[in-house]
Amino acid sequence: MFLLSGFVLGLFGSLHCIGMCGPIVLAISAGRASAVKMVTQRSFYHLGRAVTYALLGAIFGLLGTHIKLTGMQQGATILIGALIVVWIILPRSVKNRLGRLSIVRNYNERIKEVLSRVIRRGDSKPFFVIGLVNGFLPCGLVYAGLAGAVTSGSPFTGALYMFLFGLGTIPALFAFSFLPQLRKYLPKINSRKLIPTLAFMLGVIFILRGLNLGIPFISPKFDTSKSIEHYSHPGMHY
Repeated sequence: MFLLSGFVLGLFGSLHCIGMCGPIVLAISAGRASAVKMVTQRSFYHLGRAVTYALLGAIFGLLGTHIKLTGMQQGATILIGALIVVWIILPRSVKNRLGRLSIVRNYNERIKEVLSRVIRRGDSKPFFVIGLVNGFLPCGLVYAGLAGAVTSGSPFTGALYMFLFGLGTIPALFAFSFLPQLRKYLPKINSRKLIPTLAFMLGVIFILRGLNLGIPFISPKFDTSKSIEHYSHPGMHY
């Protein structure tokens, strides 16, 4: 159920991806390429994005592992869920001010510069690499997914969660790039309301998950005894 939520988040949130990544998808293989070649090119591009998401998921899952070993997974899960909910209800003016911080602005400009340089390589475009770089673009939807990777408590599970998230974003982007008639309608869907709703629901799920209510799939019981023992006696293995 937890891993499935990553795919669902990507699937329903992919309408947001159309606004951000749709033009890139159209640009990287524009021209007179055959349908088979375009499918191959765009598949490599999407695979690159999914691999980057998986790498980020593994890193954040590793962070979750350390949290789990300290016996703080339950509290951290509630905190992450609460932060997502608070972020959603923050006024847009506050979010805009945070986005104008120099560290955030410099990061954005650097990633966009690298992406632009790779895309300009003409017929020799490395589509997989374009996808890899694109995966590092700032995106609220990706951040929500990474919050889920932290709560996974495992690098492998975090990587798999984010890889499934990446796969979930592909169907809408493929439809957008190969069905011109949909380009008139998909961007008009109000993703500004859809994404906050999905993120809010994810935050609530994390809070319920952390409350340790013993509800199957939604709020399973945390087994903290082994984590605490391992943290207290790191040199001992049972």
